[in-house]
Amino acid sequence: MTVVMAGIVALFIDNPGLALMAVILGGGFQILLGLSRVGQFIALVPYPVVSGFMSGIGCIIIILQLGPLVGHATSPEGVMATLKAIPGFYGEPVWDAALTSGFVLFIVYFTPSRIAKVRCCLLFY
Repeated sequence: MTVVMAGIVALFIDNPGLALMAVILGGGFQILLGLSRVGQFIALVPYPVVSGFMSGIGCIIIILQLGPLVGHATSPEGVMATLKAIPGFYGEPVWDAALTSGFVLFIVYFTPSRIAKVRCCLLFY
């Protein structure tokens, strides 16, 4: 839903009231569908279809975040424009943002799992 809502907000950037209404209506529909237990029918969709859809959405989100990773704004034109702009993003990085991103990714990937589990449990007390 994040990708859909981002597209709606980008479409209605000149009229934030319409964007807010679309987001509220989308959330309302999700609540109604959840209460009516429609989600149980996802079991009828083959696993490769669901997996491919989720992988595709993940790839889109990662591609759209490649510019902000090195300090550039996201491209409002979409995924293909972002892919074409990648050489420019990494040819002229904003070093403060790039170093901060690299440091955060280092922490995320190299934090031992036993420390991460302890920190996670401490957050709920």
